[in-house]
Amino acid sequence: LKEHCHSESIQAQLGEIMVQLTAAFAAKTLAALIMLSSTAVWMRDTEQSAPSLADLRPSGATAAQWSAFDAQVKGLTGFLGINGYIEAAFMHPVFARSLTFFNGVSRAQYEHAQRYFEEQYPLVMESARNFELHGYWSQHMKVHSPDMSWTDLLTRRVRSMRMQLEDGREDHHVEKDKCVMLRWLERNEFPIPKVVGIWQGKAEEFLTDLFELPSDSSWPLFAKSCHLTQGVEDSVRMLRSQEQILEHKEEWSAFVRQKWSKKTNDADRIFSDDSNALSRDLAPGFVLQHGFPSVVEFKVLVIWGRAYVGYLIENEGLVCRDGTWEQGDRARPWGTAAPVPISQVPEVA
Repeated sequence: LKEHCHSESIQAQLGEIMVQLTAAFAAKTLAALIMLSSTAVWMRDTEQSAPSLADLRPSGATAAQWSAFDAQVKGLTGFLGINGYIEAAFMHPVFARSLTFFNGVSRAQYEHAQRYFEEQYPLVMESARNFELHGYWSQHMKVHSPDMSWTDLLTRRVRSMRMQLEDGREDHHVEKDKCVMLRWLERNEFPIPKVVGIWQGKAEEFLTDLFELPSDSSWPLFAKSCHLTQGVEDSVRMLRSQEQILEHKEEWSAFVRQKWSKKTNDADRIFSDDSNALSRDLAPGFVLQHGFPSVVEFKVLVIWGRAYVGYLIENEGLVCRDGTWEQGDRARPWGTAAPVPISQVPEVA
């Protein structure tokens, strides 16, 4: 691979990531061997204590794509502390570049990404000149090299948030606490599905109100844990009807109590220590909220005030501003089809 990477910068990044992975693997192998004899018992206990009501996960939820085996493996690798390293390796530009040497689809997507960047760059810079950045996001965010990876930038941002928390700032609540975020959206009159209520006292108070929801309520509703925001926490469930709730009363009770007492663990991120510090003291709670008429989760990446690309969760692909669609797969860290005009994809066109 290094023979193909002529840039000294790329070679240095490749060497760095290999050192990180090797160190992580060596450090964790001993722990894995020690616990190997008890893995069967651990997996049995995990299966027994796994979040219930799995068929009521939203279709766009990360955990909705997991099999029972996937969930167990995810829990095990999370326990060993290597998820973040795996995630960082797959998101690193060196990995994306390496795929282009033996994967035609990856090569086509990489070349399109390069052309797209060159087209959008002057437009993003024009937007940046007229963009007013909130002071909170300008702290501790010096970028020393254009070769910093996406993960490096995210790590720097989360570390900045933690440092400001230690100075008394609590701005991170808007991003880390669903209930704070929804209250903010309501106060600023954003068009969001109606919030039925927010409970941040005791789990039993929420369960009492949950089981007493009137049968003529507008269904479906969504129950969301306030303080567990990461997809890996699997903390959102759909409520189809009062009858469905009462038929699964014990499962709902177990699910809510488990999530209420859970402390978040951002195990899939290499910056988990900083992220967990931000979430450690969030008040536990649940929110009930209506949904949109049709289920669509569309995540938009905005750079200096300009929308760059959008990610359509249900169809697992990128929508680009040049009218192009790039097909992906949440279970794989690479694309699954060469870029095509979005007009050729009827289900999203």
